[in-house]
Amino acid sequence: MISQFIGTKKIKETKTAEHKTPMGNAIVEIEYDDNTKEFMAQCMFDKVVTDKQTDATELQDKRINVIVDIILFSMREWGVKIGEVDKITMLLAQSLSYNSNQALLSLVADYMPKPLSLDEVDMLTLDLILKTKNGNKV
Repeated sequence: MISQFIGTKKIKETKTAEHKTPMGNAIVEIEYDDNTKEFMAQCMFDKVVTDKQTDATELQDKRINVIVDIILFSMREWGVKIGEVDKITMLLAQSLSYNSNQALLSLVADYMPKPLSLDEVDMLTLDLILKTKNGNKV
């Protein structure tokens, strides 16, 4: 069997995950040789998996370039005006920030009442999360 890699990480096993992407596409559960796991959309997996190790820059380029192509195609398809690009970029950044913050707040809520912002998370909670996640029972 030919070895497969994502970046520098050697793949031990892959399987189709139970859940799907928001558009209903397959998600791959990847287990690496170091026993870490990752979930990745099948379409991204197909773009980044190789038969040899690649450095972090090459992996990032593979991931980003395909997304840029899709975004540019969508902008042409919808006839986005040049003057609208800055606002689209700003709204996209705000949405990504909001969603990542909400996900982090949900994770923190396992250790404290759900805060309204990350500024409300105390250092003790961070310590508890890190100890628990690193396998050290609190």
